[in-house]
Amino acid sequence: MKRYMFLTGALSLALLACSGDDVSGTSDSLESSAAENESSSSLLVEESSSSLEASSSSMQESSSSTDFALCKVRGDWGSRGGCAETPPSGHGDLWSTGNLKVKTASLIDPASLGDRAGEFFFETDSAEGGGSEIIWTERIFVIPEFKGLLEANIHLVTGTLPYNPFCNIGFNVAGFDSSGNAISADVSDWNGICVLYEGSISPTIQLDLGDSLNQKMGHSLPSVKMVSQKEPQCYEWSQFKQPDLEEGYEAISGEEAAKKVVRIVFHFQEQPNEEFYGHEDIEFIAIGTNRDE
Repeated sequence: MKRYMFLTGALSLALLACSGDDVSGTSDSLESSAAENESSSSLLVEESSSSLEASSSSMQESSSSTDFALCKVRGDWGSRGGCAETPPSGHGDLWSTGNLKVKTASLIDPASLGDRAGEFFFETDSAEGGGSEIIWTERIFVIPEFKGLLEANIHLVTGTLPYNPFCNIGFNVAGFDSSGNAISADVSDWNGICVLYEGSISPTIQLDLGDSLNQKMGHSLPSVKMVSQKEPQCYEWSQFKQPDLEEGYEAISGEEAAKKVVRIVFHFQEQPNEEFYGHEDIEFIAIGTNRDE
């Protein structure tokens, strides 16, 4: 449904995005609602407060005993006594929808990080002859650039490529040193990665180990293929495998690769869907580690 709306309304939405008008709405209704709540009976507030205190311990017990993988992409879902989903919001210990950066600094020794640690990057196949693009969206609206929402319409265009077109969305783990060289990081204690994602195309998660090691591996990066589902999916480092590793190139396990990661990449590459002119909708809601605490 979203893809149909995008295709039929793309022209008008693009014009709207270019006009510079704020299409995100206002907070008038929220302020009005808050004012009404403040004027409520103090007796009701006191009764509500005592009720919440009485249920606090049972909620914590329920949350700690829940064994859903969604807890690893944790946040406000856990505060409801377990890990019940409350779309479209979502929180992860690495990235939550609305954040401009990934919180690698909270999980890696800050002293080992460089410039631009946790920053997102976005790549297309244009330098190799493709015509693919990432069109950022917010619901059915086109927006001019990434603003913390990993929601987009990926347009796959083959151009002169001898292979399927692609787009990449990813983030730098440790950033760059003062000379501009990429820094690798040991993220083995993340135990893997968890993602809450839904889309009409499924990405492959790749562990980018930097130019030197990538070349030694014949650019066969340790990878795992995701699925499209509105449920959390978690992958251990041991599940990351090198696809089509050619003879003569260096082999590496997912666990070993996790000790020297430069970038984590969500790689979208498919033959363009002719029915929708190569357009595919994607949305990341939360990204987290696979840690149990």
